[in-house]
Amino acid sequence: MRRTGFGNRQRRRRNGDGTRRSGLTTEEAANPLLVADVVAALALHVGAMCLPGLAATLHIAPVSIATWRTLMLLAFLLTLVVELDKWQRRIPRQPWHTQGTRASRPADD
Repeated sequence: MRRTGFGNRQRRRRNGDGTRRSGLTTEEAANPLLVADVVAALALHVGAMCLPGLAATLHIAPVSIATWRTLMLLAFLLTLVVELDKWQRRIPRQPWHTQGTRASRPADD
């Protein structure tokens, strides 16, 4: 594997920072231009599916409402699983030898 310069190291570090932070609270969501671009890209894709000439050229067809609902449900569930995993990783864990019940502690006689 070829190593390039400082840029790759910085990129790896930045990508690693977000592994435990919630995707719902990142500063990317606060950037109105980024949000507008995402909405515009989605509108462009949906528009391409609905315009007969463009849809025929691209060999695509509009997606039914039931399919949209299924896809949105799957996207929501995937986001929920990822966010729960990140939340669970942020909880500090005790070493295995300190976990246990009262029976594993010395008696107070």
